[in-house]
Amino acid sequence: MEASSRVKLFENIRRGHCDGVSIRKLADSHRVHRRTVRAALEDAVPASRAIPELQFPVSGQWEPIVRGWLVADQLVHRKQRHTAKRMWERLVEEHDAQISASAVRAMVARLKVELRIGTVDVAIVQTHLGGVYQGSWTCCLLARGWVHVPEETEVFITVQGRGSSICDRNRLSTLTEKCTNFAR
Repeated sequence: MEASSRVKLFENIRRGHCDGVSIRKLADSHRVHRRTVRAALEDAVPASRAIPELQFPVSGQWEPIVRGWLVADQLVHRKQRHTAKRMWERLVEEHDAQISASAVRAMVARLKVELRIGTVDVAIVQTHLGGVYQGSWTCCLLARGWVHVPEETEVFITVQGRGSSICDRNRLSTLTEKCTNFAR
């Protein structure tokens, strides 16, 4: 069986069952467990994957303190804000924390994304013959390159076109398709 989506797999299993093929033969032919075949027969839509809540046993107890520092840093000048290294030093000095610098760095990066600190709204203007197209989205592209966007982050894309020729409309639909494919 060639690689395909789980929805198509469920569809093929349900079709095969309607033709009278047994559960065991369906499982063998589609190379899945019989439990998967039974799940496909119960519901046409596959169950969504359960994403476990991540727990951070070492850094979890220090998270409220670091979160407070990050929120307080938004009120001071950019040059006076804490770096991840300085936060680690303060945790070790002031709170006798037994935590590595890399764990603090990872926690600070995760909290900054969660608190939307340092996010940038980006607008890219592209000029073509006969029109201007603008695609804008949040947290996706910076001057240095692409930025990692977590899966649960919603990305909104706005494409605005100016111009009325057929050629311009074709370019606009191509740009919209590229931006939509990027957001998925």
